[in-house]
Amino acid sequence: MKFSYNWLKELVQEIPGPAETAGLLTRHALEVEETERNGDDWYLDIDVLPNRMADASSHIGIAQELAAILTMQHLEWNPVQVALPDSKFDASSKAANKTISVSIEEGAACSFYAARVVHDVSVGESPEWLKARLRVLGLEPINVIVDVANYVMLEWGQPLHAFDAEKLSGGEIIVRQAKKGEEMPALDGETYVLPPDVTVIADAEQPVAIAGIKGGAGSGVTEKTTSIVLESAVFDAQSIYRASRVLGIRTDASRRFEAGRTAADTVAALDRAASLISELTGGAVAEGVVTAGSDLMDRAAVPYDAMAAERLLGVAAPADLATRALTALGCDVEQQADDRLAVMPPMRRTDLTIQEDLVEEVGRLIGYDVRDEQPPQGLMTPASLPDAYRWADAVRDVLASEGMQEVMRYSFVSEALMQRWGMENHPAMAEMANPQSADYTHLRPSLLPNLLEMAEAERKGRQAVRIFELGSAFMPKAPGESGEYAAVAGVLAHANLSSPDRTLGEHAAYFEAKGVVEALLESLGITDSRFVPMRETYGFWALGRTAQVMSGEVFLGMVGELSAAALQGHEGMGEVAVFELHMGRLADVATEEHAYREPSKYPEVLRDVAVLVPLDTTADEVNRLMVEAGPDWLRDIDLFDYYEGDQVPDGMKSLAFRLAYQSLERTLTDAEVNEAQEKIETELRNQGWEIR
Repeated sequence: MKFSYNWLKELVQEIPGPAETAGLLTRHALEVEETERNGDDWYLDIDVLPNRMADASSHIGIAQELAAILTMQHLEWNPVQVALPDSKFDASSKAANKTISVSIEEGAACSFYAARVVHDVSVGESPEWLKARLRVLGLEPINVIVDVANYVMLEWGQPLHAFDAEKLSGGEIIVRQAKKGEEMPALDGETYVLPPDVTVIADAEQPVAIAGIKGGAGSGVTEKTTSIVLESAVFDAQSIYRASRVLGIRTDASRRFEAGRTAADTVAALDRAASLISELTGGAVAEGVVTAGSDLMDRAAVPYDAMAAERLLGVAAPADLATRALTALGCDVEQQADDRLAVMPPMRRTDLTIQEDLVEEVGRLIGYDVRDEQPPQGLMTPASLPDAYRWADAVRDVLASEGMQEVMRYSFVSEALMQRWGMENHPAMAEMANPQSADYTHLRPSLLPNLLEMAEAERKGRQAVRIFELGSAFMPKAPGESGEYAAVAGVLAHANLSSPDRTLGEHAAYFEAKGVVEALLESLGITDSRFVPMRETYGFWALGRTAQVMSGEVFLGMVGELSAAALQGHEGMGEVAVFELHMGRLADVATEEHAYREPSKYPEVLRDVAVLVPLDTTADEVNRLMVEAGPDWLRDIDLFDYYEGDQVPDGMKSLAFRLAYQSLERTLTDAEVNEAQEKIETELRNQGWEIR
């Protein structure tokens, strides 16, 4: 919003040059975005925020700000005054209410309406000083009446409008809501269809203006006009805002009314305009102001506590200093006990309603730059990442290093999706009260259905798919509960033996999934993990190729293949193995502490053993038995071959292990290694298993 420096200088003689004035306003009141010379004048482009439009959208308002700032810069109390413009005129003996009457109908968005009448005006061009001042602020002169109305709006912030008195039918001004289907030709040449909730200014027959927004062409002032009616009113901010948006009209007047105005300057601006018109046109101002509504408003004193102000500002703001600052702003201040004040803000300062508003006013007038620089005090501690996030990041890193890709899926499923993957009998599914679509009717009890759906789509164009997701699943235990918990799940889908390349062995996906889980557990420092085979059919899991993942007695999750029934209709997937682990339980048993084992400087001795065991015997069971039977210097056991087929008896499988013997103290002899190996093989035979 542009303001004339010369105009401000007339109102406050003490202000410094344009650049210094801009600096004062920016530091203590409102930001000046630009200062530029315009002929013999300068304009200041000031960013007037919506909460300050009621008082600071005028030259008098900015002048009052500058006067308060300069007052606070004096060491002693020496108030800087604003030289308010002269609004004197000699009223004629003819009363205004003989020419016009004013009324406000119920429902109209107007709390106060004031009108003055000026007779015997001569409408022509404005004097050069008035034209020049308007042009500096970006307005083009029209005629003396319209120019004065604009000038006073810029001076006082109060929008005005002038009607040709002889064009007001019945000598009436009625503030009312528009009637259905009413239209009004406006001064901008457009004809507007008026919605019923728009407030209009009407005469006895028709609308003559859209309240607070635009005047009508039918009552406009022309060169033939000899008597005018000047309007100054207070319209409801929300109603003007809505009407402006509905009609698509934004004017300087509507912007001011939208931000909210009070009746503080309504009559003062009206008198100023009447005075100027009388002076410039030779017109006679009729006696009296014709009003409707009330210019009173509810006001309450706002408390100010110096102790609370100091806590907010960080510097002392005692009652005497606050009194000086608030008085400079036009507030009435009453001293109370214990460094407290009762403050009555000026009517136009609608933004001062609570103590914090007053503290801000005092702070800005004192100056935010007076506070000494101080380092922050208090204990500075580095931010710590919650365990859940830290372990989640660790899981992501491990799975990515295992060649898997992270994806993100919706947290919702449908009964049809669950049924498609053999999970329709899942024990817990929370139904959405207001689902987005038929595809998202339930909170997902598992991450796997959505992952499997994505993997199937990906397998159509890829030889193998390895994807995982970290996210929330939901297992409500009672109605109304979400049962939300964090989980990690993965899907590995490979071409099976029917693929032309025949590069992948049978159950390759399952063993890869199990290996991924083992790598994950090892990286999390979980050393007591084990895989417990499922002996019975469970949901969509394949019998014999599914295991519970345990840490001690803590159930962490599942890993295994999908059953043939679950894969029915999904033959293009090939072999599919999945895993799903409970992130909370993983975090509980995970550790970042890893035991250090000194490397041996002595050579290791390797021995292989192949054992024929029943199909339901796991490699973990065989491994644990060998560890228990072996010596302390049995350093490592690795499964390197698995076979089940025609070359072994039905119901049996062959497991081949590589055992590494190594001592930290000496070089092992063949004799003692052979003895240890024989002891292990004997223990295996004692289980009824055959050594091959």
